[in-house]
Amino acid sequence: MFSRALNHYLVPHEEIERLLAKIRANGYKAFRNNGEKGKAEKLSIPDFEINTMIIHKDSVAYHKSIKELDLRNKTGISILAIKRENEVHSNQSADFILDEHDIIYTLGDHYNATCLNEIFKHV
Repeated sequence: MFSRALNHYLVPHEEIERLLAKIRANGYKAFRNNGEKGKAEKLSIPDFEINTMIIHKDSVAYHKSIKELDLRNKTGISILAIKRENEVHSNQSADFILDEHDIIYTLGDHYNATCLNEIFKHV
């Protein structure tokens, strides 16, 4: 549940895994109720998720163009934007080359987003 919330706020998958490991190591103290109740709003787009991935040097996507990866045809995932340093590139061309530390914002269903993690995986 926590990972889905972080994913909703576009925290990169790698960071979510790091945070979950830290929380588990502390016995889930961060989630213990202290008696306060709060309200949360949730935007829900059925069957779709927006995800973020970080490009690393050993990623399959490193130094490849969007065209070479062919994500939409292979996985059904669309790239919404790419953040490089402090600049966000939306509506990028198919010739856009992915570089180390780029953050990719994608849209697709949960299953295909999971498959996409393998493509962008940091080995």
